[in-house]
Amino acid sequence: APEDGLSQGENEFVMQDSYGITWISYAEGLDRFDGDSVVVYKKDASEACSIQAHQITRPCFEDSQHNLWLSTSNHIHRYNRKEDCFTSFSLQAVDRKDYYAFYLDPAGGLWLRAGRGQAASILIFDTKRQAPDQIIGPLAGERIHPILDEKGRVQQLVAARLPASYIAPEEAGLIIKDLQTNS
Repeated sequence: APEDGLSQGENEFVMQDSYGITWISYAEGLDRFDGDSVVVYKKDASEACSIQAHQITRPCFEDSQHNLWLSTSNHIHRYNRKEDCFTSFSLQAVDRKDYYAFYLDPAGGLWLRAGRGQAASILIFDTKRQAPDQIIGPLAGERIHPILDEKGRVQQLVAARLPASYIAPEEAGLIIKDLQTNS
């Protein structure tokens, strides 16, 4: 709660990293709690190391070098612990915004959806090269979950389509994309 030092009372996602640090995302930014104190990260146009948008769209993911990766509506961000700094990436080759990262694979590929509705595509961002690596293809869905094999490789994607309004609930449903058969 704010009276305990957090920046807001409601959170979107909570994640604890390998160092025991708790990361809490809000509509207005990200809090880092180490058990004793809270550090608040928000968009600050005058600060090159700040997050470049307010709302974090998914929980953070930690790579093998202990960097944190997260997505906002228009950027992918990497948090560098040593410098206490965010580096932001915007996918110039993709004509869509509204990034939604949903999985960091064992090879360092950050899987994300770019765009919404029928205009959405699934992409893999190579966190080692810090560049887009592969476009998987279109997949209309708001929330996406990977189905993995025993080695952590994505086999299928399950996407939930949410209705645009309560007036048109028939638009809702699940979509399953099999990456082995591309169907």
